Amino acid sequence: MTFYNVISAILFLGAFRELLRAIDAFQWSRLCIAGTLAAVVFNDMLSTSHLVEHEKSVAYDWKLMLIDLANFALLATALVAIDPNDNLFNVKLPHLATTLSETWFWALLGGYWLLLIVWSVRAATLGGWRLLPSLVVALFFIGEAVALGFGASDPVASWGRFLAFAYLLVYFLVRRVEPTK
Repeated sequence: MTFYNVISAILFLGAFRELLRAIDAFQWSRLCIAGTLAAVVFNDMLSTSHLVEHEKSVAYDWKLMLIDLANFALLATALVAIDPNDNLFNVKLPHLATTLSETWFWALLGGYWLLLIVWSVRAATLGGWRLLPSLVVALFFIGEAVALGFGASDPVASWGRFLAFAYLLVYFLVRRVEPTK
């Protein structure tokens, strides 16, 4: 599990850094963006650690490691997309700054979430009634990327950010509940 712990620690520090910066700036849009990223990273870290290390219900094989590596690349790029010129890796990226935008941030989160679904299905931790709400999370992220890509106005984009963040938090609460039979 050392492999996962290393990449998880990097993402945790980056997400926490962006969350603190958003709290300090107290900008609603930045809070939603950083809050969404932090929630995704913190949940991923806690859930995977719990399933693999504590419950030992998931065999963490090379296929899951490859998915985690791809997800690390997506989330690390999303971290950079928040502020390409002042990022966790302390690398100024002026050329990427012209390409990476909030649209890419949400698209990267959507891609991450779709790969997370593949990881979860492969690990047999997601299926049945929980699959649809998980797909909706990806659709919220991708939907926000599409709206921004088509030039959504600020009120629309703001509501999209908020709804994506709020649905993600509700999803985390609801998925822990077992359906009554």
